[in-house]
Amino acid sequence: MDVVSIFAIVVFVAGWYFFARTDPQEALVRLFFGTLMTLAAGAGFLGLALRLMKV
Repeated sequence: MDVVSIFAIVVFVAGWYFFARTDPQEALVRLFFGTLMTLAAGAGFLGLALRLMKV
């Protein structure tokens, strides 16, 4: 695993942890952690795609 994938996994898990423990009434906080999880998943996907494109 490269550093980008490890960083993306750590950020995604941290975002998921805090998203799950946030009160559903706090929409802005949940939006922040949901966006953080989406960006981490995108970074992980792009890191994987970059690794697969190298020959």
